[in-house]
Amino acid sequence: MQSLMIHSKIPIDPVILEILTRVFDVQQCSEPCDSGLIYDEEGLFYKSLERGHIQFSFSELWQSHSNKKYTNSKEPLAKALGIKRAGETHVWDLTCGSGKDSILILKFGAKVTAFERNPSVAALLLLAQTEFESKSFEVHYGQASKHLKLLAINPPDVFYYDPMYPEEGKKKTALPRKEMQVFRELVGRDEDIEDVFDWAKRSGVKRFVIKRGVKSPTLKSKPSSQFVGKTARYDLYVFP
Repeated sequence: MQSLMIHSKIPIDPVILEILTRVFDVQQCSEPCDSGLIYDEEGLFYKSLERGHIQFSFSELWQSHSNKKYTNSKEPLAKALGIKRAGETHVWDLTCGSGKDSILILKFGAKVTAFERNPSVAALLLLAQTEFESKSFEVHYGQASKHLKLLAINPPDVFYYDPMYPEEGKKKTALPRKEMQVFRELVGRDEDIEDVFDWAKRSGVKRFVIKRGVKSPTLKSKPSSQFVGKTARYDLYVFP
């Protein structure tokens, strides 16, 4: 079981401990911490020495979409994923991150199973999922390709993949938003993009969508279709 260090000068809420110990070997440290998972009166969060802290709320993300009327036939991401009617499409989000894309996909009407392989980020996501309480959304710790039993029992209609790339085409003085800066420090760059693609191609799932910058190059394989939005492009691969 993966070890998870939490820095706290006070006892951790038993409810939070119960959620996390299902997945992690939780260790508590009372020593001061400049960077890492911290628990205090405000709850559990990840602290970056230079860039502040992050924690997630799926309820807040969902609320941010409450006044927006999405038409799936006009949304590039929904079209790439093949989402048409609510409840018909099951999406595996291979890199949940902060959960923003997962919640948007959920808002489109899909069922979402999300994965996160960084233990600190996954811990925050698991807590956020518990507070959100959606029957159509769940988070799992670890790399999706390791969850073969889950894949066999409840395979998705499509994989969605948003890997962490180095910044492309930006001025050196233009820093990304704080949350992304913390993610880059914590998670780093995804170096196995082609490996993930190869696994997806062998998995038996027919559709694979990868998110890219609008002007970014494609993978080595040519996509079946491309769906371009204002800030991102979604490359669709349909496997035989």
